[in-house]
Amino acid sequence: MSDAFNVTETVVSEYASIRDDGRRRLHDEFVAALFLEPEVRSRATVNARVAQLLQFHDDESDRRILAEAEDLDLDALLTYDRKFLKNLRSRSQRVVLLTPTEHWKALSIPIGTPPCVCTSSHESVEPAKLVALVGPERPSLV
Repeated sequence: MSDAFNVTETVVSEYASIRDDGRRRLHDEFVAALFLEPEVRSRATVNARVAQLLQFHDDESDRRILAEAEDLDLDALLTYDRKFLKNLRSRSQRVVLLTPTEHWKALSIPIGTPPCVCTSSHESVEPAKLVALVGPERPSLV
């Protein structure tokens, strides 16, 4: 997986069901401009993992998003969904679950640093492989 922002199939299907045309279009445009949309490698593995996570979290969509992120070998999953974080944060050995704020702080970018395109020669701020999702408390993408 490239060093890019990614969005999983389940996240795409969730925002595609937004009834407000303007909000849905905003999500479409945001994702089209900034995110890759890779396909999962093994649906059987994802489905098995979704079932395995049921004992920890009742929301199937959240479990599927984490299972897809694991299948795609993403490093981190960003969400504002507190219940998702509380119940599943410690359940993945491969994907770190973070709020967008926690991720930004972990980058340790000094305040006032001008925006730049990160390259392998600038490893201190190179983005991790990420998946973003919209949580119920924050209806907009990060």
